[in-house]
Amino acid sequence: MINSERRKHPSARTFEELCQAIIWPQLGLHRKLRDILNVDGFFDPLLALFDGAARSGFISDDNRRIVFATDNPRTLLDHLASPLDPTGAVRLRPTEQS
Repeated sequence: MINSERRKHPSARTFEELCQAIIWPQLGLHRKLRDILNVDGFFDPLLALFDGAARSGFISDDNRRIVFATDNPRTLLDHLASPLDPTGAVRLRPTEQS
């Protein structure tokens, strides 16, 4: 997996971190993309899990698209060069304390 945040942060290393990469934008915590080079369909079960979560409404379609997967290295590099899409993130507002 490649972290395409376009800064010097490490890539997602665990299943939990990759799930956070999809869920956190719904909370307005970040808008980072994750790119996967899916060699020989290795990540197909994981991608099917994410697709099912989107169909079931656990994650939004916009946030499902945060994880981009391809088996073509050139396509992956082209995607990395594309600008980030800031749409779809929910911004949390601080609540007033009484």
